[in-house]
Amino acid sequence: MSPPAETANTPKGTRVVLRGLTIQAGERVLLDDASVSFPAGEVILLLGCSGVGKSVLLRILAGLIGHGHSGIQYSGSIEFISQDGHKRSEGDASHPVAVVFQSFALLDELSPLQNVQIALDHSRGQSVVPANRAAELLAELRVPTDRPTSVLSGGQQQRLAIARAIAPETDVVLYDEPTSGLDTRTAQQVTELIRETQQRYRRTSILVTHDFETLNRIADRIVLLDHNR
Repeated sequence: MSPPAETANTPKGTRVVLRGLTIQAGERVLLDDASVSFPAGEVILLLGCSGVGKSVLLRILAGLIGHGHSGIQYSGSIEFISQDGHKRSEGDASHPVAVVFQSFALLDELSPLQNVQIALDHSRGQSVVPANRAAELLAELRVPTDRPTSVLSGGQQQRLAIARAIAPETDVVLYDEPTSGLDTRTAQQVTELIRETQQRYRRTSILVTHDFETLNRIADRIVLLDHNR
């Protein structure tokens, strides 16, 4: 596929920087004064055993867990730094992050086209969007539009979830276990799609996963959370 016309003007990703980040769930410390930089426009795997805090960190980065959360407390600095040096925090109203959830979180009562369009309609800071943006994106990612969302296969639903995440031109896309529950062949197809999408649109892509064997071949960088500290 040739790159879309918008590619030349599309941001080449946003750098995500954590400084002195401590995360605590109840009495348990998940991260202790952690600092790391996720470079702009790369595919980064976030690895660690169950319960180490990967998904909690993803939800904090996504702005889904705030400082007022009853069970999770965190301190330190989280910055999203764009190409022009502009900095935003996870609580910023123009938060530049989209999430592809493990369960996809699609709206079954809406068509595939409507699932993407609703993301465009509710995006913040979005420039004028071409009327056919949703349809073109679904065609590029090979998502059928002639059937209900609820009857799409697992791989098709994953592609739809990715289309919805990148449609609003958010600079950072977070993937929560993107190959979980998929058969080996479909998981490999989704892996290729994530790499292809990242190369076409240059979004900074952070993948929380246990599936190192499938996803490590597309990673530019791997961040391992130590389960002991």
